[in-house]
Amino acid sequence: MKRKLSFVVGILIFLLIVVFSMRFFGGKITSNPIFTSSQLRELTQKEKIEDFEYMYNILKDNYAHFYEVKKMYRYDWLADKEEFIEKIKSTRNNIEFYNALNDILGKIHDGHTIVLDPAYYKYVLEIAQKDREMERYFKPFIKILKDSEKDYKKWSELLKDTYSGYNEDFSSKFKMRKM
Repeated sequence: MKRKLSFVVGILIFLLIVVFSMRFFGGKITSNPIFTSSQLRELTQKEKIEDFEYMYNILKDNYAHFYEVKKMYRYDWLADKEEFIEKIKSTRNNIEFYNALNDILGKIHDGHTIVLDPAYYKYVLEIAQKDREMERYFKPFIKILKDSEKDYKKWSELLKDTYSGYNEDFSSKFKMRKM
């Protein structure tokens, strides 16, 4: 029974990450489009905070392991919301914002709780399409991935054009500086 519950919780967490990532990289969180046809537009501070608030509320309402994080690490992630907002405010560009979000999520100590970058998205989609058992159990999840493929391809192209050092190979690190 515990294994089944862990499996269900894992699926929920993964779906939340994908949905947030789709909204972040799809430009659907904010009211304005995040990119033009040829250049990546930097998010405003207000847009970054809105995006963070959206992510925070999804986790607050759905993440089942805050009690364990508090017990194991003596850390109350939810209580640090204002500190996180200050960290978001101090970011100077989209890459710093992306890295700040992942640093904030890293404090949960759950390696599956991240913002998917286009390279990792591509990797997850390839695995999902190759594994028949995964396809059988995760059909709705795979549909979500496939439905967002166009947005992730656009982000990958824009990141390549805008940030030298961006590499769409999953084995490379996405942490980089804006050039």
